[in-house]
Amino acid sequence: MIEYRGENYRLWWDENHQIARGSVSGQLAEPDAEVFSRVIQEMHLQHGEVDWLIDLKDAGKAPSSKARKILAEAMASVDSGTFIFTGASILLRTLANFLAHASGKTNIRHFATNEEAFTWLEDRQNTEVTHA
Repeated sequence: MIEYRGENYRLWWDENHQIARGSVSGQLAEPDAEVFSRVIQEMHLQHGEVDWLIDLKDAGKAPSSKARKILAEAMASVDSGTFIFTGASILLRTLANFLAHASGKTNIRHFATNEEAFTWLEDRQNTEVTHA
């Protein structure tokens, strides 16, 4: 199982849901963003195009401009599924949208809770199975 932990984050592969997961508490600094970048690459190499569910309910201030640049470049560097953010404040939601669009990604979703996000993922999967 892939898992990385730092003072302000946790990143892991969720076997049960077959999704890359992350949680942030506090503010992400440049070294944290660099780890996120490496993990995005690693998840892509091991699992191909994957969805990401990132819980921001405990996140603090927005990352620094250098950290934001690193995150945008990481998002742009791989073919990914949907980036799903939960629990984000208005500021972090706006920032996540900006990073996604700066990286050329339009597949981004926001939900209040992880439960809502998993319900959406299940509904999407069921829809894809019926249309296949």
